[in-house]
Amino acid sequence: MLDEKIPSIVLLSSKNNEHLLEYLASYRVLQAEPKEDTISFIENNAPSIVIIDNTETEEVNYRICREIKQNTGDRYLPIIMFTKTDRECIRAALKEDADDFITDKSDDLEILTRINSLLQIKTLYDKLAKERDQAQTYIDVAQTLIGVVDRDLKVVLANKKSSEVLGYPQEEIIGQKWFDVFLPERIRDMIKTGYNMVLEGEIEPPEFSEKPILTRTGEERLVFWHDVVLKDDQGGIMGTISSGEDITEKKQAEMALVEANKELQELDKMRNEFLANISKELQMPLASIKGFSNLLARGEYGEINSKQRDALLTITRNCDRLQKHVNVLLYASEDCSQNVIYYFEATDINSLLNKTLDELKINFAKYNLTLEINLEDIPQVNADETQLKNVIFQILDNAIKFTPANGKIKVSTSRTGKYVEMKIRDSGIGIAKDKVENIFKSFYQVDGSTRRKYGGTGIGLYICKKIVEGHKGKILVESVKGKGSEFTVQLPIRTQPDDYTTTENLAVAN
Repeated sequence: MLDEKIPSIVLLSSKNNEHLLEYLASYRVLQAEPKEDTISFIENNAPSIVIIDNTETEEVNYRICREIKQNTGDRYLPIIMFTKTDRECIRAALKEDADDFITDKSDDLEILTRINSLLQIKTLYDKLAKERDQAQTYIDVAQTLIGVVDRDLKVVLANKKSSEVLGYPQEEIIGQKWFDVFLPERIRDMIKTGYNMVLEGEIEPPEFSEKPILTRTGEERLVFWHDVVLKDDQGGIMGTISSGEDITEKKQAEMALVEANKELQELDKMRNEFLANISKELQMPLASIKGFSNLLARGEYGEINSKQRDALLTITRNCDRLQKHVNVLLYASEDCSQNVIYYFEATDINSLLNKTLDELKINFAKYNLTLEINLEDIPQVNADETQLKNVIFQILDNAIKFTPANGKIKVSTSRTGKYVEMKIRDSGIGIAKDKVENIFKSFYQVDGSTRRKYGGTGIGLYICKKIVEGHKGKILVESVKGKGSEFTVQLPIRTQPDDYTTTENLAVAN
């Protein structure tokens, strides 16, 4: 509103007041008739000060003063009014929103002093208004709700985001009682009581809290608030400034996830119970099939020829293979329910390896695989033979499955410090570097497509890792895609007294 160099003054006068114009020679003066459209004239010329001469009646001048304050949109535009020296006239002028007065007895120095004082005040106000508008722009840009509530529980500041969330224009929010208008009725009294206690200094407000707000449409939105107490120079509490994030959708998503997780846990529990039950149910018929097959193969029920014996032995081998898969499923279900029990006893790793290799020798012959065995004289370990044999079988079975015909598999054992090591190396397809770390995860398969070339459940190596860790050991893998893999199982050497079991045949829950 100020000219770049010389402040402008609008002089409302019905005559050419040469005497006053001499005093105002250092300013840019714009004269207008009081009876003209003064409001439009002032808006178009944007003066720094308006002077109302006394060439009209006092009633006309008072009306003009009121109209300027009410209709120009700038209640801080300074107005100087000429009045009589009578005190009542001066009071009346100030009462009608004039900011200062000049009488017929005012000299040039007094007039200039009054004008300069008002110009300084106007300059300061314009600067403050600019800074205020700039600050309002900053908080309007913020993507969080920002508001200030004073001691009267009224909103004195609200940003654009608050307007969007609440559904009210900003000007409708300002001046409203926050707790009575924007909070759900069920919590109004409680929150208001707490706020009054904060204002009196009786309690400190929580820095962060989750509280609902009520929108114009009656919808409740949950907001995560950060509240800070505002204090004056004397330390008195003036109110609070709050910033908040609308977390309604986030909270709803969290609740949906919780419910979905509960449902998944129930389904997981049902799956584990099903696996445990079906595995146990399969044990008896498998044992029966294997038992009768052996009896038939030995000729207990009559003479059989060589082809029949070979068929029965094939049935027996496949029963053993199926039994191992059933054991894997049973272990998986028991592991999920934390009911795995190990029966530890002194165990010879070399003996377990030889037994397992003997069971799989037909597979080596079938694919013409070369088997290289290098078993050193190693100490015993404390192990559950059944579970550890499952580990050996699973790793060897994988080696056979993923090694092309005419390939090579090497099995070795050795002692390394306090551990016994068993290594199984193959010349198979290998594993890509980015997939090696995933092979011990439950139900993970390197080739997971529906048309994958190799069978399997995807839980074999996962269970191997769980069993080895249950024996306080480690299972490691090194692999290069196209060049094969090497699995290493490390188990602590059996000591007396044992580090984690007492003597043999002690059941330990994992």
